[in-house]
Amino acid sequence: MEPYGGGDGRVRWVTPEWLMDNMDEVKIVDCQPNIHDYIFEHIPGAVYLNEGLFREPRGMAPAMYIPEGTVELIFRQAGIEDLPTVVYTGPGEVRVWGDGLEQTMLA
Repeated sequence: MEPYGGGDGRVRWVTPEWLMDNMDEVKIVDCQPNIHDYIFEHIPGAVYLNEGLFREPRGMAPAMYIPEGTVELIFRQAGIEDLPTVVYTGPGEVRVWGDGLEQTMLA
């Protein structure tokens, strides 16, 4: 199972073809900006986690990342454990405003 691109990093790009060939070996996370976009259109088997779940206001900072232990609980609830995970987003048909940064923030 070799993802697209080389390097030793933990985050890698994959092609749609690679995903289709490896769907049984990965967890898939849809992080479109709006839950309705997930409801109307998502990859079968994908769980929905909006990147906003991972930020909270702290003092004067409106969007700090939540503590690591809390992230682990969210991932565990979503079934993201011990499997490579593919994170994707899109503009969606409902809101049509995703800019592609959602998957970067979640990854």
